[in-house]
Amino acid sequence: MRPAYRRLATIAVALAAGVACCAAVSRGPDPVWAQEFTGPAGTPPDIDVWQIMDLAGGWGNQELQAYTTRPVNIAYDGRGNLRITAQRERWTDPRGNRAGYTSARVESVEAFRYGRIEARIRVPAGQGLWSAFWTLGTDRERVGWPAVGEIDIMELRNDTRELELSAHGQAGRRDRWREPATVAAEPFAGEWHVYRLDWTPGRLAWFVDGVQRHVLERADLGRDQHWPFDRPQHLLLNLAVGGRWPGPPDATTPLPAHMLVDWVRVHDVSVIDDVGTGDGW
Repeated sequence: MRPAYRRLATIAVALAAGVACCAAVSRGPDPVWAQEFTGPAGTPPDIDVWQIMDLAGGWGNQELQAYTTRPVNIAYDGRGNLRITAQRERWTDPRGNRAGYTSARVESVEAFRYGRIEARIRVPAGQGLWSAFWTLGTDRERVGWPAVGEIDIMELRNDTRELELSAHGQAGRRDRWREPATVAAEPFAGEWHVYRLDWTPGRLAWFVDGVQRHVLERADLGRDQHWPFDRPQHLLLNLAVGGRWPGPPDATTPLPAHMLVDWVRVHDVSVIDDVGTGDGW
C-alpha cells in the first residue's frame, strides 16, 4: 500500500463519482485509502491491511463454507485482481468445525467513518453462490450485532439477476431492523461493475456504475429503530456457499467459482454531492 493511503481508522471516507461499468479507474480526487492488488500471482492479501478469516460455522445463515487463509482460496491473480475462490472439498477449521466447501472472507484492519467507499468487482453466478461487499461496525465483541450496524453495499446470489442493497441496525432492546432495496437487471455475473456507498451524517446512498439505486436516511427510521452509522465501520469482501437465503449448491453450480476484485478505494467525504445521479438504470 502506498504511504499516502495509510491513515487512521476513523478518517472520513467517500465513494468516487460516476464510474462506467468497465472503467478501470474512478474519477475524482485521490483516495485516502486504497488497495489495488498489484503483485505476482499467488500473493496473499497484506495482513497489515486485511484480516483473513480462518473459520467455519454457518454464520447464523446455515452457510456451508469454511473460510481459509490459503492461497487456493484467496490470493492475487497476477493480473491486478484479488481472487476469492469457492470450491467443493472437505475441510476442518482450527476449532474443529467441519465444512464441505471452502472459500475466503477478508475484513479491513482499518475502520472508516463517513465518505465514499467503492470497489470494482466481478462476481460468479451459480446456484448457492453468494458474493458480498459490505461493512460491519467496530467494537462488535462488546456491542454485538446488529447494534454495531451493517451496510450491504453489494449482495449477489445464484443467477445474480437481483442485486440486494441494505442496511441493518437494532430496534428496541432486542430486535433488529433492515431496510433493503432490490435492483433487478440482466445478470451481473461475468461483468465488471463498480459498487459504491456515499456515506454522510444521517444518510446512506448506494450506487452501481455511478447510478444511484437506493437511499436511506436517519429520518426514515421508526422511533425504536437506532441509527448506528455515526460510528466507524470495517470493510468486508467474501464469497459464501449455501445458506438459507441462496439455498444449497447443486449439480449445476460451477465450482470452483471466482469472485474478482480489481480495487477497493475510500475517498474523503468532500467528493460527495448532496444530490444523487438519478433513478434510471
